[in-house]
Amino acid sequence: MALKYIDYSEIEVARGIGASRVRIFVDIIFPAIKPAVLLSTMMTFISGISSYAAPSILGHGYKVLSTQIAISKANFDFQRAALAAIVLFAIGFCVLVFSQYNNRKNRTKRNLRATQFVRKNRRKLTAGNVIENVLVFVVVLLIMLPVIAIIYLSFIDN
Repeated sequence: MALKYIDYSEIEVARGIGASRVRIFVDIIFPAIKPAVLLSTMMTFISGISSYAAPSILGHGYKVLSTQIAISKANFDFQRAALAAIVLFAIGFCVLVFSQYNNRKNRTKRNLRATQFVRKNRRKLTAGNVIENVLVFVVVLLIMLPVIAIIYLSFIDN
């Protein structure tokens, strides 16, 4: 999504003065997509540190803070569970602060020329588009199914 906001004229200018593909990526493309890359990395990190199932299934006994919190709580060691939860929160908060600092430090003014909104024509409905829309709907439904199940199960009697 971040790639769509890159000004292609900057890439053309860089090619015109003889920049290599690597130099174009490092100087033009990567600074434009860096906030999106950092945000997706941060979201993956946050979902990873708060997960219990993935470390316990894939880790084979590898000690992760989220599993240690659950084990400490199950063993009625609430002080250790609280300490591990505070450490987990501190790590997540430090990642968030670092992300905000890095985003402010690397903020640049880009695409200073005025652009107009151009309405795109609707494309024809083809069999490929219908299949693509159905697949997207199925994937979104599969992603939302656990949330729907939790909401449904929260309103039924035991």
